[in-house]
Amino acid sequence: MVVKQQTKVTIRRLPPDLTEPELKEILGQLPPHDYFKFHKADASLAPAHTTRAYIKFVSFEDVIEFRDNFDGRIFEDKRGHKYMAQIELAISSLIPRGKQRDDRHCGTIEDDEDFKEFKEAYEADKPEVQQINIEEYLKEAAAKEEERKKPMTTPLIDFVRAKKKTKRRDKDEKRKEERKKRRDEERRNKQKEKRERTDRKKNLIEGKTEDDKTTKRQQRNSESRLDGNIDDERPKESSSGPKGGRTAAREKRKREFEEKRKARITKQKESAQSAGGTGQASDGKPAESKPATSKSSRGEGQSRRYSRRKDTARAGAKTENI
Repeated sequence: MVVKQQTKVTIRRLPPDLTEPELKEILGQLPPHDYFKFHKADASLAPAHTTRAYIKFVSFEDVIEFRDNFDGRIFEDKRGHKYMAQIELAISSLIPRGKQRDDRHCGTIEDDEDFKEFKEAYEADKPEVQQINIEEYLKEAAAKEEERKKPMTTPLIDFVRAKKKTKRRDKDEKRKEERKKRRDEERRNKQKEKRERTDRKKNLIEGKTEDDKTTKRQQRNSESRLDGNIDDERPKESSSGPKGGRTAAREKRKREFEEKRKARITKQKESAQSAGGTGQASDGKPAESKPATSKSSRGEGQSRRYSRRKDTARAGAKTENI
């Protein structure tokens, strides 16, 4: 395989103010070549702008000879600046084509059959335009528009629409029923809450009244004990039945307290009588009874829930002393 040698060279780094005639004059008589192109310097690349030229020789020996003569040669511009030329092979060995090929169809349109038919039809007499009535045209257009806006209907479409309508009606009815149930439930809850509030108020009022009655009864019992008469009456339950909640618990605690107090008073009396009988038998003098206030007071003072318990204990002690 024969490799074709490169014969196109580039002359670079020439002075920027160098012209093509001046370069040809400096190069002198060149070896046989078939292409020569000179490019001026680009001023936008200053101060690195230089001139270059492309030459394509016929034989590779001419390329070697040209390189030996001009590679590294010094060129001076008009200001005296020196530039060293550089000879190298061009990147592309192609050269622009010279004469362009002629188009064989150029200037033959007058003889084309399609063009002749088009020209005859274009130059023929044009038919007259038929005049139309504007009002009739507008009426026809409006009728077509109304016809177009009418919904298209078929048996299948009618069935689907009826099914959707039925489904929507059932859904609305179900929603109404749920809304009604929710309102009824809210109304019942409100009535229930109202009844509960009324019952609580009533219980509080009855409990307060019962507390007042119990307080008055205990005061009367305390006064009667001071006089020597003990009222054993207990707080009776109301005719409406036992009360629940805090009122019932309070009444229960009161009854237990009264029972314990009476049992304690009875025990103290028995101990005092036994001690009195023993003293008379030995000395012939009645023994002095000490007020039993130590244990009873301590026992009664352990529970400080009601302030009236302390007064009741003191009243019991005074009765024994008497």
